Amino acid sequence: MKKTVLFLSLLMVVKLATAQNNLIKDGSFTNTAFMVNDITKKPTVKSVWFPFLTSDEQGILSIEDTDKGKAASLKMQSKVSYAYSYIGQKIEESNVKEGIYSLTFSAKATTELPTYLAVYLRIKTSPQQFVFFPLNNYNPQETPTLSGALKQIRITGEWKEYTIDFDLGKTINGAAAPANAREPIVLEKSTNENRKAFEVAFSCLTKNAGLLFTNVALIKK
Repeated sequence: MKKTVLFLSLLMVVKLATAQNNLIKDGSFTNTAFMVNDITKKPTVKSVWFPFLTSDEQGILSIEDTDKGKAASLKMQSKVSYAYSYIGQKIEESNVKEGIYSLTFSAKATTELPTYLAVYLRIKTSPQQFVFFPLNNYNPQETPTLSGALKQIRITGEWKEYTIDFDLGKTINGAAAPANAREPIVLEKSTNENRKAFEVAFSCLTKNAGLLFTNVALIKK
């Protein structure tokens, strides 16, 4: 009996620690609801999933019931953009430590087109600035044709879990690949202020395609 009680207590501690360490709130979209197909602004509320569209020609962003429970849905039309059509969440915490953080989620495509998902962590700056936490171990000299801020994944019509590691100990000054950037891509050490306010964003980069994602978590390794 004592062993059973001890085991249950340890299990509760582990679950509590995991919940506390996850910077994402409502990662399974249980308490989230929206459906937009027109211009919508970012909310000021933190820890809430939000849709963001800058025109009525980009797509439909919504929360749907799926065989995996609630999931966020992006159905793109003629225009796609990682920065101007996405589903995101603001993270504002005073004690986010530097280090490597794993972003995990499940996703699937909803059309037969080759579908690409982009995921990134953008630091709060002025609207004209684009500063991000980089992908872990990114080296602009070694991979000049790849972005160090956007992780682009080709997803299939089957649910699959993905894990992406970001380095919150550094910042990167743009999402373009170094070969295409207007100015040199530079990695710098992040500050405590950088980590106090940023957002996680999911975008579909394929025209006339769609995708679902759910079970999102961002946890320090």
